Amino acid sequence: MDLTFKRQGYQNEGLTKEQLSPDPFLEFEAWFKEANESEPIPNAMSLATVNHSGAPMLRTVLLKLFDANGFVFFTNYKSRKADQIAE
Repeated sequence: MDLTFKRQGYQNEGLTKEQLSPDPFLEFEAWFKEANESEPIPNAMSLATVNHSGAPMLRTVLLKLFDANGFVFFTNYKSRKADQIAE
């Protein structure tokens, strides 16, 4: 299957510090609202950790809440993913 047609350019004027909110949670909220209008699962996020041996682990979790206190995500507590996060 040829997927080369999916390629798109990502060139624009860029992002400057002056364009950002001084509050990172307000900035994230604005970006999340934009993603919510165009992405099928806008709350999917990647969470990376390292295990006790220092090996990196990357998994996808679902963001359920964010506010000035931080981000809350859910995963199955009985999964391998949860065991890796708990290490």
